[in-house]
Amino acid sequence: MAAVAEFEDDSEAVTALIAAATTGRFDHTLAQARQTRDWNLAKEALVKDLTDAGLTIIDEPGYPSPTKSLARLAVSAEDDTPLSEVEHEDCPGHVVWIGRREVEVDKNGKPVVLPPEPSIEAPDAPYDLDDHYWFVNEPDDYEGDDPRAGIAPDVLAAYDEAQAEYDKAVDEYQKALAKARAGSRRVTLPAAIYGCREWAERGHHDPHAYHSPSTSKPKASEMSEAEREEAKKARKVVIDNNKAWAPALDVRREYVANLAKAKTPPKGTQKFLATALTEDARLISDVTARHLAGDWLGLNAKNTPKAAIEKATDNRALVMTLIRVLAAYEAPLGGQFGRGEWRRDGTNNATGRYLRFLESTGYALSEVEKFAISKKTA
Repeated sequence: MAAVAEFEDDSEAVTALIAAATTGRFDHTLAQARQTRDWNLAKEALVKDLTDAGLTIIDEPGYPSPTKSLARLAVSAEDDTPLSEVEHEDCPGHVVWIGRREVEVDKNGKPVVLPPEPSIEAPDAPYDLDDHYWFVNEPDDYEGDDPRAGIAPDVLAAYDEAQAEYDKAVDEYQKALAKARAGSRRVTLPAAIYGCREWAERGHHDPHAYHSPSTSKPKASEMSEAEREEAKKARKVVIDNNKAWAPALDVRREYVANLAKAKTPPKGTQKFLATALTEDARLISDVTARHLAGDWLGLNAKNTPKAAIEKATDNRALVMTLIRVLAAYEAPLGGQFGRGEWRRDGTNNATGRYLRFLESTGYALSEVEKFAISKKTA
């Protein structure tokens, strides 16, 4: 098939894809293979650029290490000016290694372009805003007159007009921000991390260092062989699952997008919606989720939510409701904090409920998603 042919030069990927075709996880395996391929290509290009620039490339330092990132270092103990790669390039300890950076991308994998923040500033109120809040919202507990009462009408009018303009600008910015981030996710890309080898000997200073007589995390040298092996396995689980989360998200969102085309809801929809509204109602109002659902349902200026609902059958309207709620669960999983959801106990949390429902509709969970719905933590 065409997808397998993409990896004709990668026998390991081909073997994994052929095996996955019989387990129901082909889409997940394909997404992971593409992620690995794209990472390797980007890394090769980055290494070439760094090599051409004549830089000393090293393996990512472990911990503890005499090598530290410039981001942690200052010029010296007496001079706390942060070090930059340009200012540090003449230092004998100047090195670089391939690390990682997070980038927010849209559904097509392109970097998200965020709208500019409003240039307008909130106007200065001619009265105490806190007093006015209590006067309006807690009149029984507020002692005194309306703070606006003694202000000249023209001053109040000018302020109210300026405040309305500011509120409008902020509201439009928030809507544009939510639209830009609809369907977005955070991905990890190779990045050049500049550092200094033997930084202390070069006279540099780490202002972030924390010195304590004891620590809750033992050093590798203090562990037994069995403890070191266990720590190594736990670390591998974190690395593997962090890496697998983004491609799983792509596959999952494509599945829900196809689910959004259905005329009738899948079995269990009513109970899932009831659970969502009683257990996870806080998620529903998210603006980014609204845009994500609109994208899945094909809503736009012509096919508005109101128009789509009016012409829908009862079953189709229920599908639309389901998709709106699923988007509320899905939207946060592509954000900065969502990528760590797999590490939590998923037996009774929002992510676990969401993924178990999708599985009940026929969605094949990836290994990291299986971890996310389990009692395991990391």
